[in-house]
Amino acid sequence: MVVFFFAAMPFALSAAKNNKENSAVKTSINESYKDFGVAIGIGLDSAEFKQTEDAYVVQTNFACVTPKTEMRPDKILNVRPSRTAPFTASDGNTYNMPFKIDETPIVNALGKAKDMHVLLRIHPLIWYEHFPSWFFYEDFDLAKEHADKATMNARVEWYVTSIIDTVRKWEKGNARAIQVVGAWHVASEVYGDGGKLRETSPWSEIYKDESYVLIAYKIVCERARPEEKIVYSDSNLHLAKKRDAVIKLAEQVKKNGGRIDEISMISHLTADWPSRKDYFAAVKAFGKAGYKVQIAQLDIAPVAGKKIADCYSDFMTQVLDNRSNISEVSFRNIVQSSEKIYIDSMRSPIFDAGLAPNDSYFSIIKAAEKYKK
Repeated sequence: MVVFFFAAMPFALSAAKNNKENSAVKTSINESYKDFGVAIGIGLDSAEFKQTEDAYVVQTNFACVTPKTEMRPDKILNVRPSRTAPFTASDGNTYNMPFKIDETPIVNALGKAKDMHVLLRIHPLIWYEHFPSWFFYEDFDLAKEHADKATMNARVEWYVTSIIDTVRKWEKGNARAIQVVGAWHVASEVYGDGGKLRETSPWSEIYKDESYVLIAYKIVCERARPEEKIVYSDSNLHLAKKRDAVIKLAEQVKKNGGRIDEISMISHLTADWPSRKDYFAAVKAFGKAGYKVQIAQLDIAPVAGKKIADCYSDFMTQVLDNRSNISEVSFRNIVQSSEKIYIDSMRSPIFDAGLAPNDSYFSIIKAAEKYKK
């Protein structure tokens, strides 16, 4: 077990020592929103934080961690199989599958979450992209045709089951008495902005429908523990057609014997897009349909004449206005330098270099303090 020897919030106060307004802040982001029933999370790959001080910042400010890229399918299925092994699927037939998955990204994420005393969201399982191309072909051979539906059903079953087995095996040896997994993000970004299946996805080319998603949810729902949330995630869910498609999918999952507890709204926003009216209308629509919302990967780009700290403050105030429908707000980045895929103005971190909290960090806390008054 990792033990930390730090005074409460030293990083916050030292960073704010020349700012009287900010030096009055003596709590963390997660603590500020805890009384409102809204957890605070962060997007984080385990390799990004290696020092004890880094882990302390995470565990002090955040309740949950969502991997950004390390648990993508192409990281777990990172080599085209040279060896296969028989797998008997639920249809009673036996199929050849890759000899094994690469468990390293899963184990690393679980271990770091345990060390930081935060819950880990397993993200994602089924994604429209980032599966290796060979996964969709007969005998995993790109020179052949796409595999048929029965074979793909078995591959979905094998892949999802392999990840769950890895998690449960790790828990048995490393976390018998504590919860580490907080949620399973089973499917992500199945639909385009018009509410239709993504046409460029191999999944859509083979299936022509969402049946592969239902298979994944069925497996996870059968093996998830009651305290582990079952999640669907997508971007641009302020768009009515896309929102309605997701609600319809959730109803299909329920009819198929599964459950979805939470909708994860991927939220790369600007100060004036999408309109907050449309955005929070979607939050309310999901709530009315019976699903809590995780606001995920939140970053807000400023517009001319408005500071980014004010943008975060305004947004978080509206989060609190809608808190009965919101379970968590998870930020995209802690610091700008941690972003390995996208570097642009929409990735507005809440910490500066060296993990010093910046004005956005303090504005988020002060929005909650003001709301309490």
